Amino acid sequence: MQETAGLRPILGHGRTRMPLPPPGVQHARTNSKAVWSLASGICGVFMLLAAIPALILGYRAKQEIRSTGQYGHDLATVGIVLGWVDIGLGVAFVSWSMLLHHG
Repeated sequence: MQETAGLRPILGHGRTRMPLPPPGVQHARTNSKAVWSLASGICGVFMLLAAIPALILGYRAKQEIRSTGQYGHDLATVGIVLGWVDIGLGVAFVSWSMLLHHG
């Protein structure tokens, strides 16, 4: 099994888990803007306006993560990608519907 940061996994009940850190050690938290960026990106598939907050929150989350060392870089990246995909799909849908009605 692979060791992470010098810690050996504890085996039990068929699952592998890492041991808890000693008391008083603070954990790096997941950036909440990254989480909301991902959620907005997912919602943007159904509601195009949610793509805008996905992009704004995703880019801001990446800035905060760089400066604070929080977790969530991948969540912010996925939120940004989904935001752009949502906008692209929205533009494609509007273009397609305009061609059908005017063309």
